[in-house]
Amino acid sequence: MVRMPMEFMAKAQLDTQDFLQAKVRSTGNVGINNVANYPLSFENVVGDKISFFGSSGPHYGIGIQGGVLQFYTPIPASDIAFGTGQSSAMVTNVTFKGNGAVGIGTAAPAATLHVVRGTAFNGTAEF
Repeated sequence: MVRMPMEFMAKAQLDTQDFLQAKVRSTGNVGINNVANYPLSFENVVGDKISFFGSSGPHYGIGIQGGVLQFYTPIPASDIAFGTGQSSAMVTNVTFKGNGAVGIGTAAPAATLHVVRGTAFNGTAEF
């Protein structure tokens, strides 16, 4: 049996013009309003790109504006954290608080920049 590559496209039609909405290529690449040249690609316009939690209005997500890749939360009391492990048992390495404070080695920075371990003082440094 010969297997033929297959691609899937979803389109919307307005009058006589077709508009590409989503494309899955035989390579497995997925394009959303894009031709799918990468494993996951989006339309080449600024704005919200991915919503992780929340269906409308403010949400947790990723966007692009004016040459800036944005990671954002819905309210100032929410944080962005990077760490190891998995969501339910993550060990936080870096925290960006909604108020602008940054914690390195701590999830609860006590200053604008709070560094725990790995400093020249081998302790805690707060700025």
